[in-house]
Order: sequence, then C-alpha cells, then structure tokens
Amino acid sequence: MGVGKTQARPKDSKRVESWVYAVLNPLIDAVSREVAFLEEGNLTWRNYSRHCEHIHPIVEYIEKTQLPVYEDFLADDQAGFKDRFDEHDRKLAATEAAATDAYRILIQPEAFEKQIRQSLKEYESRVSSHEPGYRESLIPMAESLPRAIAELLVNRADELPYHPSTQRFWQDYREQFQRFRKDPAFGALNRAATAFRESSRALKGDLVSHGLYLCRRHDIPAAPPTAPRRREAAE
Repeated sequence: MGVGKTQARPKDSKRVESWVYAVLNPLIDAVSREVAFLEEGNLTWRNYSRHCEHIHPIVEYIEKTQLPVYEDFLADDQAGFKDRFDEHDRKLAATEAAATDAYRILIQPEAFEKQIRQSLKEYESRVSSHEPGYRESLIPMAESLPRAIAELLVNRADELPYHPSTQRFWQDYREQFQRFRKDPAFGALNRAATAFRESSRALKGDLVSHGLYLCRRHDIPAAPPTAPRRREAAE
C-alpha cells in the first residue's frame, strides 16, 4: 500500500497564523474580560482619568510589536472586523462620556455633599464612642471620600476602595447613597453601558468563530504549539 501524500498548507498560512496568534487570540481574551466586567455592571471607570481602567479601545489590546500584523489583518478585512472594531470604540467612548456626565451631576448637588457630611459625622461619632467595628477614623480621607463614593455609584461596585474602614462605612450608608442613582443621567449611563455590553458580547462570539474558521481553512493550530515538558529524572 502506497504512502498517501500530505496535503500542502495554503501559501498564505503563515500570514493567517500571525493574525490568529497576534490579533484574534489576544482580542478574544481581552473582550472576554471586558464582557465579564460589563455583565457585573462594573465599568472600571476612574474619576481621575475619565476613562475605564480595564476596558480599552481595540488597538490598545494589541502588543505594540504586533501592530503591523494588526494593520495587515485590517487591510485584508474580509469578515468586516474594521467596522466592528470602530463600533466597539464608539460605544466605549459613549459609555465613558455617559459615566463622566453621571459623575459630574452626582458630585455637584448640595444634597450629595450634605449626605456625605451627615454620614461621616455619624460614623465618626461611633468611632469616638468605641463601638465594636468602628476602630479607625475616616477624617484623613474626608476630602477624597465624595469622589470615591461617586465613582463607586457610577461603577455599581460593591465595596469602597482605598481603606478597610470604608467597607464598614459603605455597609452602613450605602442605601442612602444608592438613591442618587435615580438621576436621569444614570438612566443614560445604563443605556449606553447596556448597548456596549451587547455589542462586546456579539464581537466576542464573532472573533471566536472567525478564529476557528481560519484555523480550519488554513490548517493551523488554534494556539502556538508548546514543547512538551521534560520529565524530571527519577531520584
């Protein structure tokens, strides 16, 4: 019985392989992470930058050394991903803008400042009275506390950052602060974040499907093969 001929890989398989390893796989990982954040309602938006900390424009997910591969992928964009990436970035920008608007509207009203002062006064009274669970004063962070609470409300986060004592503060007063999310600006933020989440979720699925298609079509591994580990010599 004769030995069968091995089918040759397409001539452009190395080029496509670079798309899979340098573009599609990193984007699948990155978009999967951002979808997880968005499904939790946490935008990771930061007041000091006015941007999301862990959610970025598509090109920022690509290693700088691999940008030529990314540009080549877009130049041969048979699956329409350039438009999809542009849509992702537009929806991200719209969500960040809505988060910034909500934060600015939240931080300005006198009612919010009054709630901060009242809650902090009650908390400090418990610290001074040495009530169980109230050991450390929040006075040193009184200036940053309004920004931290406003950022938390924008991100729907569960715990205040920066200091362990703020966890008890938030546990006691979170309901009073949650009512500020009823402002129409938060409705606009919720709509923008929901549209972004659904778009990112669909993009993730399409990236996965296209990566698998290219691997089958061009007979390439879904990830770079790694050398098997050498077994340690028996002692």
